[in-house]
Amino acid sequence: MNKEFIKSNQAKMSNWLKIQPVTFINLIDITLTEPIHIHAKPIYLDKAVQRIERKGVQCLNNPIIVRLLNDNRYTLVQGYKSYMLAKVLMHGKIPVVVVDMNRRAFVKYLGIGNSLDPINTQTILPIGSITIPEEFLRTQPKPEKVEAAKAFYTKYGYLDKPIALNKDHLLTDKYARYVAAKELGLNFLPVKIYEGTA
Repeated sequence: MNKEFIKSNQAKMSNWLKIQPVTFINLIDITLTEPIHIHAKPIYLDKAVQRIERKGVQCLNNPIIVRLLNDNRYTLVQGYKSYMLAKVLMHGKIPVVVVDMNRRAFVKYLGIGNSLDPINTQTILPIGSITIPEEFLRTQPKPEKVEAAKAFYTKYGYLDKPIALNKDHLLTDKYARYVAAKELGLNFLPVKIYEGTA
């Protein structure tokens, strides 16, 4: 992503945060449920920790975005680096803004980040509504293709291409991405539907 794109996203987030009610919750009440956070690459916080130690804990005053779960716990929506930093610094309570949407919906709502649907996506379907043909089930996709799809999703928060289906929702192409999505625990997939039944 280029610098202008990043600055634009940061400005949108900053402006939105200015008008949101902030509350403090216990860090231990926040869990990770979004695949992009669960499968995130390790981040190195040495410089951030040093900066905070120089300036004090006020550096963590920017709230992270969370969503309330059914069990009075919260899941992280946005702010993974700040969340990890708070864990490293062993903070008890941290500032949050509570929203009622998952990360995908939140990013779309604010218009930040990349479009979370790859180019050529026609619709989003529940993964359970997609049928896998016998010829795909008899063979496994190349592990490197599955890993590449998972790595892309982990880095960017969306699949790089929609999977291809016919009008009966039978998979016709991009089986490796389907397998990657299953392994990541995704519930919905971007799809492109082609005419025909075979």
